[in-house]
Amino acid sequence: MRSKIFFMTLVAASLVGFTANAGTVSLSMILDGGGPGTWELFAEDTLDNGGMASYNIPLLNVLTVQHVSPFAQAEAGDFQPMGFSDLRTPDGSATLGASQKLLPTPTSHVIFGYGQTADSFAALGLSPVGASAQPVWGSPLLLAQGTYEPGTGQGPGIDFESVNTSVVIFSEPGVASGVEFAEVVPGGGGPDVPEPASLVLAGLAMIGLVGLRRRS
Repeated sequence: MRSKIFFMTLVAASLVGFTANAGTVSLSMILDGGGPGTWELFAEDTLDNGGMASYNIPLLNVLTVQHVSPFAQAEAGDFQPMGFSDLRTPDGSATLGASQKLLPTPTSHVIFGYGQTADSFAALGLSPVGASAQPVWGSPLLLAQGTYEPGTGQGPGIDFESVNTSVVIFSEPGVASGVEFAEVVPGGGGPDVPEPASLVLAGLAMIGLVGLRRRS
């Protein structure tokens, strides 16, 4: 239900200055970078827009999920949220979702360039108070990390076929009132990259084909 409400909110937000897809966001699932059985999810946005405003990403075959995209609840003096603080799914959710606060009015701390450039709250002159995550971020942008069950033949991935898979981007840098849906595509190291066990099976199959060809 939460996922459905979040997706409907993205649709409503996109009606403000909505245009056709102009940017492309690549999602990459990197396996075993933090050790065997681990995964990391990265998002990279093209430079023809203002960066990521929100996302909704169903995950496949994950054991644990730690939602680590940049966010902070407030800044001293004005208590405005920053980063992906709105409708943020909790750790453990198989559908990853969060938005910068744009409704009913944008937060005074809208951050542009997510998925495009490395930055930090401090470099932007922001001083978070209370709960926060990833105060310094890179590009591509790390959204989440966790664990999976290795050796099952069903490694973790992103459900690119789901109608709920979406990333909303700012149409222009510095303009919070115009947003649009990005084209979402697999990036390098995503679910199309087979596990080592799958590579071994593919190699054995190739050897078998070579043997049959020699016999004939």
